[in-house]
Amino acid sequence: MSQEGKPTNQNVQSDKAMLSKQAGQEHDTASAMSKVNQQPADATDRELGQNAMNKQRASTRLDLFDNSDFHPGNVVKRLLWICFSGLFFQTWIPWPSKLKSTLLRSFGARIGKGLVIKPRVTIKYPWKLRIGDHAWIGENVWIDNLAEVTVGSHVCISQGALLLCGNHNFKTPTFDLITHPITLEDGVWIGAKSAIAPGVTCGSHSVLALGSVATKDLEAWTVYQGNPATAKKPRPTNS
Repeated sequence: MSQEGKPTNQNVQSDKAMLSKQAGQEHDTASAMSKVNQQPADATDRELGQNAMNKQRASTRLDLFDNSDFHPGNVVKRLLWICFSGLFFQTWIPWPSKLKSTLLRSFGARIGKGLVIKPRVTIKYPWKLRIGDHAWIGENVWIDNLAEVTVGSHVCISQGALLLCGNHNFKTPTFDLITHPITLEDGVWIGAKSAIAPGVTCGSHSVLALGSVATKDLEAWTVYQGNPATAKKPRPTNS
């Protein structure tokens, strides 16, 4: 203050700066409080939206599963096959392939000549199986043929491979059964521990590499690898 009791320019500027600083602090505090108050509201809105969406979705009800329209075959024949399969196919006893071929034919399978079938092989329904000439089936192969499986001539299915014809519709609450056939054309090689999904056709002389999963058709004379399996290179055709 001056001697006359009036504020000096320096004091006025100092007071303005202090007032401006206080106003800025109050604005920052209000903004922070607004954000704090807004965050729970946003989280609550998201939670409410998710709950509403979940209510609209129908939960899976496995107790309502009904596959009465699926007809795998005569009950007596299925029971007999379980016994023969356990004794001659799902065992480590190396029964001759000719004997196992004869048993498969007696249960309705169409088997060509020269089939080589190793121990510990699981075949769901032999009456839904067709195999050409001189095919090889390795140890621990699982042919889960809820639908028709066709194996061409000179096809090699290596150890632990899985041919899976059945699936479930996970979009429906009743988890409906879905089945599609699998076809392995002549000269195909299915690598060890690999899997083939329902409905897949492996073209002539295609190769599915070790541990791969085929979810789509394989082109002829092509090597596939990965999960899902993708084309990597042409199969060599050296004579």
